[in-house]
Amino acid sequence: MLTKNDKDWVIGNFATKYELTSEMAKMEERIESKAQKRHNELMNLFDGLAKEVKDNEEFRLVTNHRLDKLEGVSF
Repeated sequence: MLTKNDKDWVIGNFATKYELTSEMAKMEERIESKAQKRHNELMNLFDGLAKEVKDNEEFRLVTNHRLDKLEGVSF
């Protein structure tokens, strides 16, 4: 049979179900926050990359159009 001292020792040395649940909730919030931050960083990188690809495509279209016009000109 457990005495009051035994119960106090157990309570003092082990986390309760409520404490564990609370810590898990805090940990989930931190993980979710970090995941959201990483997601935003990746989206910013992808947006920059997509803009650069689009700019390169537009540059190639303009350059090819100008080259086509120059081919018809005789020097």
